[in-house]
Amino acid sequence: EEYEDLLIYRGLMDLIEYRPFTSFEGKADSTKVHVYGLDFNIGDIVQTANEYGKEGRTMITEVTMSESESGFEIFPTFVSI
Repeated sequence: EEYEDLLIYRGLMDLIEYRPFTSFEGKADSTKVHVYGLDFNIGDIVQTANEYGKEGRTMITEVTMSESESGFEIFPTFVSI
């Protein structure tokens, strides 16, 4: 099962290289509901929604973490699939 997951992941990554895509950044509320590294990670396919209610499946391709006086924040970069 783990080998199949790796093959699927590799196939998705190869397909992304040859397919037009839209990349966008977002902000994840990682302190309450979803925890980075536990609930989601780089390479995961997740359901996202914007402030206008538009939803879609996206892949997390990059994660930027920031800690400041206002607290800890996570900014994932998504690619539409």
